[in-house]
Amino acid sequence: MKQFTNLKNIVIIILFSLCITLVSSCKDKTKEIYEVTFVYNNGRINETIQVEEGNTISTPIEPSKKNYIFNGWYKDPYFNYKYDFSKEVTESFKLYANYKINAVALTNQISTDTIKGVVKVYNESVDTFLGIPIYSSTSQGSGFCFHIQDGYYYILTNCHVAVLKDSYNYQKFTVVDYQGNEYKAYLYKNPNKKVSAIAAEYDLACLYFKPSSTNVKKLEFGSYNPSQRDDVIAIGAPKGQSNAITYGNVQSYKQITLTDTSKRESNVTFNVICHSAYSNNGSSGGPILNSDLKVVGVHYAGSTNSSQEYAIPLEKVKEFLKDYVYN
Repeated sequence: MKQFTNLKNIVIIILFSLCITLVSSCKDKTKEIYEVTFVYNNGRINETIQVEEGNTISTPIEPSKKNYIFNGWYKDPYFNYKYDFSKEVTESFKLYANYKINAVALTNQISTDTIKGVVKVYNESVDTFLGIPIYSSTSQGSGFCFHIQDGYYYILTNCHVAVLKDSYNYQKFTVVDYQGNEYKAYLYKNPNKKVSAIAAEYDLACLYFKPSSTNVKKLEFGSYNPSQRDDVIAIGAPKGQSNAITYGNVQSYKQITLTDTSKRESNVTFNVICHSAYSNNGSSGGPILNSDLKVVGVHYAGSTNSSQEYAIPLEKVKEFLKDYVYN
């Protein structure tokens, strides 16, 4: 009887061990299900799929974005680590679509259309004696058309481009369009507000002219300031060169101090756009565009010891127009 009991206990132990082994085996065969989210970064709603542990993801169809070329899927939103679709999935994660700006297509579009809204601005400051001009000094900047009304074309440029230079009696403005046509221009004076549309605190000014015929077009403003890392495009006339186009991106917003310009010419104290779309002397007053070719800033300064350029943000441009130009 005792031997039977011992045998029974041995059988129970063996069966118990087998059960444990079977349970463990079942656990081993149960794989985790992970979620992988595709962040399209193009206005499309993000998409999440479920992937069994150990499987790989099929490479999805390339997404599209206006004026951009798809540049791969990345595991981080700053696009430092490109994802390898041959790797097995061992966790849940997000994949971020990266794009690079289609500079070839945009340059073609700018060269044939947008450039029509950009002009050179010449400011000739004149000194006179008994009403006779005896000395003059001419400076050159850039500008762009933002409004057309009753045959008049309104140009936005910088205050330091349009301001009357010290010790001179009066000034003359000449606007030159993208085809080299010259027009006499004037500083706009708001008849309702009885104020000239020029302000050092914005480093902005408004000129106007009325040509007999012109191909100059109006550029549209964007809806909001560009964000950090957004692509931007600068158009202007650096060192007198016509229709220069450069590409870059927004690096930050910060307040800067100009060391080579008087406060009468430029006295900006708010945070400005710091970007990398290279410009040079003569580009002041030129438009800063987003990838939709809408104006999001006005170039007004550059750094002499770095590749950083500075622009008046869109919200401040609109503030100036509201205070000095629009009724």
